[in-house]
Amino acid sequence: MKKISACLFIVAVLAMLAVTGSAAKKERNVTVEYGAEQVLSAGYSPDGKILLKIFFLYGNDRNKYCEKEYSGNYGEALRSLNEDLYNDINIVADGLDEESEEPRAEIRNGAFTYYEGKDGRKTDREKIYERLFLGFGKERIFTIETQPVKPVGSVENLKKNTVKRAEFFTDFAGSGANRIHNISLATSALNDLAVEPGEELSFNATVGERTSEMGYLPAKVILDGVFTEGVGGGVCQVSTTLFDAWLYAGLGFERAAAHSLPVSYVEPSLDAMVSSATDLVLKNDSEHTVYLYCRTTESRIYVTVYGAPLEREIRLRSETVQTLRAEYETEYVEGADWAEGETERITVEAKDGLISESYREFYENGVKVGEEKLRRNVYKSRNGKKLLKKASAEKDNVFP
Repeated sequence: MKKISACLFIVAVLAMLAVTGSAAKKERNVTVEYGAEQVLSAGYSPDGKILLKIFFLYGNDRNKYCEKEYSGNYGEALRSLNEDLYNDINIVADGLDEESEEPRAEIRNGAFTYYEGKDGRKTDREKIYERLFLGFGKERIFTIETQPVKPVGSVENLKKNTVKRAEFFTDFAGSGANRIHNISLATSALNDLAVEPGEELSFNATVGERTSEMGYLPAKVILDGVFTEGVGGGVCQVSTTLFDAWLYAGLGFERAAAHSLPVSYVEPSLDAMVSSATDLVLKNDSEHTVYLYCRTTESRIYVTVYGAPLEREIRLRSETVQTLRAEYETEYVEGADWAEGETERITVEAKDGLISESYREFYENGVKVGEEKLRRNVYKSRNGKKLLKKASAEKDNVFP
């Protein structure tokens, strides 16, 4: 009797192997629909070894197989049954997925325009994996579903985070026509910019090279502690105005260099010199987009920074740590053009240098609650030149 039972079992197993093997070799048409649209239709053959495993080890229960072998991950279970079907359904899902579009704001000359966001959609991959795995070889038509993906932000929230954070201006009254032209040209390149959270703003990359080909004209620049003529003179006043407005807006910076001499339009250690080799690099270290409105009037540069409201009032402070005294180089000369009683003549004014530091102070309800040191800079002194009347020097026994 035992021999008969064993033989019957073997026959059943062999029959099952034959049936399963035959089923595995036979392609099964799979059609996937999204709404009324057919998005996939192809033939696939299940893996015969996996079908046998499911039959003998799990009593032909595909759910149990998935739970035991893949901890309920129907995607991996489907891949084990037919990897081509798994890959194809993911290609279909990729084509159906759409990112949501966040609301956005655009600035134009200080005025904002707001645009509503747009819903996206996300394929329910786990559900279609499960349907395909459980129904593969049993059913022919499957449906794939998507879920809407809502934008995170809103226009209302955008409006709350596009307020004026800071505004700063410097005066260029008395500048020559070329310098004013250069200032206007550089300022216009910075206008209407949006700087995303975590993004850096490079002055040189944004404004571009200050060359004749770019429309810049010769004007006074500081070179190695001396005022001289150079193409693009005046642009450093633009970078300085931007720098201080950015500081008043409570934002960070990566690089900011001082001039070799103090400048007249801001206090020491609050200037920002730029050149072909030196850049001003600012960073939006806030959680919201920052927008710039930059413009010139007849005698001023204005930079306005928009973004999320500031939580504290910000003030900037410059301190002179040490004065670096300048001296006069003296030359004794004769001359018939000396005025009566004139014994000395200054041909180059001496200018003291200094060591300075700048700070950003934070106030709440008019009370200072903290500060941070920004920079420490050295500005060179500039020696002057003085002529002494030779006859007067001999009379006073100044030299032998």
